[in-house]
Amino acid sequence: MSNLACAVVVLGGSIENYEEIRKKISKDSYFIYCDRGLIHEKGLDRRPDLAVGDFDSCPIPEGTEVVTLPREKDDTDGLYGVKEAIRRGYDEITILGATGGRIDHSLGNIYLLDYIYSKGLTGIIIDSSSSIEIVGKEKKYIEKCYPVFSLIAAFGKAEGIEIRGAKYNLVNGTIEPNFQYGISNEVDKSVAEVWVEKGKLLLIKNWRE
Repeated sequence: MSNLACAVVVLGGSIENYEEIRKKISKDSYFIYCDRGLIHEKGLDRRPDLAVGDFDSCPIPEGTEVVTLPREKDDTDGLYGVKEAIRRGYDEITILGATGGRIDHSLGNIYLLDYIYSKGLTGIIIDSSSSIEIVGKEKKYIEKCYPVFSLIAAFGKAEGIEIRGAKYNLVNGTIEPNFQYGISNEVDKSVAEVWVEKGKLLLIKNWRE
């Protein structure tokens, strides 16, 4: 892990409860606002350290570092923001405003987690109802404060799945994209554990049922 604080990449999706989100992130983090993500600046009560995008949705902010991107490009503004966070040395990246609105945008933003994971770094999406991350061989923990959690095979078949401390435990399980039976599990004790021997899964921890 680096000695740098987490980088927060803010996208233009939905943020329904700014107060709740502010409790879950540190204002000491390095904030990268991606184009339309600038609509959340006031609600998050945090100026950008960096703004990136083609700025077709929001005006270019004043008084901050800006990277202006062409409108026609392969990388989305969000992917460029994530790449910039990695380039600047951050190995923990929290993404806000990734879900809600257009489903293609939401899915594309969720798969930013896979890009971060492929670099051996830690990525998480936080929205008003859940946190989303990738689980592989490294064990992940789900605390009791999350009443419901789900495992989604979003990257192909996942094998050797272990779930412990949950209402529905699993030993050497397999989940495939065409049979998603890992949805709506519950923490049975104080904390549940999950890991995957082969492949990876999306772990969605819901703040509310």
